[in-house]
Amino acid sequence: NSYVSLSCARAVGKTLSLVNIIIWILINNVFPGDYILYTVPNKVHLEPVFTGLIRMFRSNTILKQFIEANKGINSSDYKITLKNTATLLCRIAGQSGTGANVIGLHTPFEVADETGYYPWGTWIELQPTLNTFTSGFRMISSGVPTGLRENNVLYSTDQTDSNYTKHNISALQNPRFSEEDDDKAAIQYGGRDSDDYIHLVLGEHGKPVFSLFDRALMELSTYPVY
Repeated sequence: NSYVSLSCARAVGKTLSLVNIIIWILINNVFPGDYILYTVPNKVHLEPVFTGLIRMFRSNTILKQFIEANKGINSSDYKITLKNTATLLCRIAGQSGTGANVIGLHTPFEVADETGYYPWGTWIELQPTLNTFTSGFRMISSGVPTGLRENNVLYSTDQTDSNYTKHNISALQNPRFSEEDDDKAAIQYGGRDSDDYIHLVLGEHGKPVFSLFDRALMELSTYPVY
């Protein structure tokens, strides 16, 4: 499929699966002459993934054969280039929503992770960067539902955009998530009908949420907050 939406619970291996897809595309150089893109809302979302990729390419017996011993990884630009010239670019959208960090990109394969928090403005700017004329092109939107509806990337790709195939993975499908874990989660999140349980365990959007906003986007001047 060309457009894929993953609406998932927490701790179901979503991001690890995406990383494995990225590694497979890189070592097989599926798109020769093109780079591929992994983009997330904030630096805190990117660093664990990028650190994991570094660890894999530096320590895995097979994967370390695909990259130069002292080159190939640029930790300041979040860029990985293999011996076969396959390249991964990582982009942090930020919370400004201007799309400045993705403007000018052109790639046939894009993964947008944690799209429940991805800025809508950046998402709009990201659309024309996908090379749909390349055979095998793909856009993946993945994340954990937040309850937001309007201008929410994950809700749009999972519920309203007919171009995307819809895939839901709940924690109940995780063989390591026991009945005891489920009972603890139900207590911790205030019941199985609570928003947190529906979002974080079932990976579903639940009831609409309208009051969540980033205060920094509303700040007009510096003033004390009590």
